[in-house]
Order: sequence, then C-alpha cells, then structure tokens
Amino acid sequence: RLRAAHILTIHLICNDKQHKICRSTYICSELATCLLVFNCVSISQEAGGAAAQVQPPNSVLKQTTLDALGYVCEELGQVKEEVLNQESVNNILTAVVQGMASSEGDNAIRYAATCALCNALEFAEKNFDKQDERDYIMKVVCEGTMAADVEVRTKSFECLVAIGADYYEKLPGYITAIYQLCEKAIKEDQEQVALQAIEFWNTVAEYEADVQMAIDEGDTTIVNHKFCKHALQPLMPTLLAQLIKQEEGTEGDDSVWDVAVASGACITLLAACCGDDIIPCVMPFVQASSTFLH
Repeated sequence: RLRAAHILTIHLICNDKQHKICRSTYICSELATCLLVFNCVSISQEAGGAAAQVQPPNSVLKQTTLDALGYVCEELGQVKEEVLNQESVNNILTAVVQGMASSEGDNAIRYAATCALCNALEFAEKNFDKQDERDYIMKVVCEGTMAADVEVRTKSFECLVAIGADYYEKLPGYITAIYQLCEKAIKEDQEQVALQAIEFWNTVAEYEADVQMAIDEGDTTIVNHKFCKHALQPLMPTLLAQLIKQEEGTEGDDSVWDVAVASGACITLLAACCGDDIIPCVMPFVQASSTFLH
C-alpha cells in the first residue's frame, strides 16, 4: 500500500499549476520512491515464520501514478538546475519500463508508462551509457511499436523519435530493427502511427545533415553514422509509394499533414542529407510517373 505521504505527493504534483513543487529535489525523490511500489510483490515477515503478501497497486492507481510521473518529468525538463539524482532516475525508469512491458495487459497503463518515458528520456543519459540498461529500454520501446493498441504504438514511435534526437550516437546496434519497424508501420499501420515512423527518419535526416555540415567545417568531435545513406535504397520506394496517396484537392494546403505530405517532406530532408545519392532512388519513380501521365 502506498504511504499517505506518497499519495499526497502525487496529489500536490497533479495540482501544481505554478510548477513550483517540481523544483523540489525532495518531492521528486519522494515520487521516485513511491514508484518503487510497482516492484513490490511480497514482503517476508520472519516473526512466526509467516509471509505477509503485499498486493501490487490496482490499475487505476498505476495509471494515475504514471500520468503524474510523466507530468513531473515534462516539467523538470524546463528546469535548468539538476533536481534528480541518479538513484531517483533509476527508480523512475524501473517503474516506467515495467509499465511498458508487453506482459502488462492494461493498455492504459502501457500508454501512460510510454508517455512518461518520452518525458524522462532526457534524464536517462547515464542509463543509455550502459549497454544492458540501454538494451532493455530499447527492447520495451520497440515492443511497444507492435502493441495491439494504436495509441501505445503511436507513443512508442514518438519515443523512438526522441531517442533518435537525444541518443543518436547510441543507435548503431538498433537501427536495423528500427528500420524494419518503421517500414512496416509506414506500409501497413494506421496513419497516426505511420506519421511517427516517418518522423523518425525526418529527425535522423535533419540531425545527420547538421552533423555533416559541422564535420565539413572541421569539427572532429562528432560522428555521422550515415544511417540515412545506408537506408536510402530500401526506404525511398516505401516513401515514394505514399506520395500517390495524397487526397485530391489538398495540394498546397498547409493545414494537411498526412502520410503523403509527411513522406514528401521526408524525401526533401533525405535529399538535403544524402545529396546526389538520392537521385538513383528517385529516377525510377519519376520515369514511371512520366510514362503514366503520357
């Protein structure tokens, strides 16, 4: 059972309209401690040789706590000073990834946990430096992109987008699997999921274009893994196929952002990132379209 102080902490955070409580190291530490309840299954009671079983929190409490955690992490991202120590970060991530696990049968909990991870990623630098912890985080995120619930899939791809932006240098071991997940989502999944899969490549293309510019200017401290260049040949047909899905009459309408428009934007970014390497990938589509029009 959660201690009264921990429940009060969550209540205060959820009603913290002035964003003052989130600046308290104590409050943040209390919330992290509160979340450790998710890991409690039983407590051995040596007296009399009996075992006192502690029931895990119910689904509503889990979801509400994870919602609060996501809110806190979002607000902490706007605070300049460091307010979370590594132990608290570890506790938060432990609770979050447990809520995201494919074994969690409640989609509302998986969604709340995935939202919380999106907001907590910027505090996870030391965790991403450790391969075993990084592997597990990436595992639950990638599993989330294949969840039965569309909202969980969408938010999981949003996490991949954030990881691509914040931890690009850690992606080499995962990029093949990520590509396969993105390709499947773009081709087969609902639009909101496909849009986030495309956004992953938008993010990587923008990052690699900036990195290459810095390298060309003499920066030797950064690395361009050239994920986009390696993915061009298989990725471009997938994106080009989406262009023909644009609804008639929406051309030039800036308010429309569907898979066709997003794919066009992604192709533009890939061209800026990869230069002339994109031409052989585009020409077959151009020639086929020209033949069709004639």
